[in-house]
Amino acid sequence: GHNKIITTGYRALREQAQSWMDAHEGNLMGSDVDKYIFYSAVTIVCDGMCILARRYGEECARMAEEDRFPEWRKAELRTMAEMLSRVPEEPCRTYWEAMMAINLYMLCLCLDAQNHGVTFGRIDQYAGHFLEDELKNGTITMEFAQEICDSFILKTAEYTRSETQRAPKV
Repeated sequence: GHNKIITTGYRALREQAQSWMDAHEGNLMGSDVDKYIFYSAVTIVCDGMCILARRYGEECARMAEEDRFPEWRKAELRTMAEMLSRVPEEPCRTYWEAMMAINLYMLCLCLDAQNHGVTFGRIDQYAGHFLEDELKNGTITMEFAQEICDSFILKTAEYTRSETQRAPKV
């Protein structure tokens, strides 16, 4: 779930899956075959999500060099490029990274499940401590945290389909 992506990252998840597969290579019994197929899929998804995040980061870096953006936006894009070079592959360090990792995880779920029953759950329980720590340390303002949250909601709203995009009823 969300918390595992935030606290562990895709690299560690991939390593766990690969470790299980390596330990059972050539010695699959009973339901081990189903587990092997599952863990193989986990490694593929983890690799795919890391590649996707890096590509988004590369695009942010490219956009930061364009003249069409003001300096504040270029700085934001450079920050996002840096974050996407490590998140969601690695554990999150900040509220912004956590929200970015959750967003990418939601995108992954939507790509896989075509948006059926995808929910955030309790974001406050798995990302709230980042915000609390940063507010206490003075490394983020409530206004910027609100901007991150608002952007997160707007971005993830793009993943939902309107009634006109849904499959026709049979």
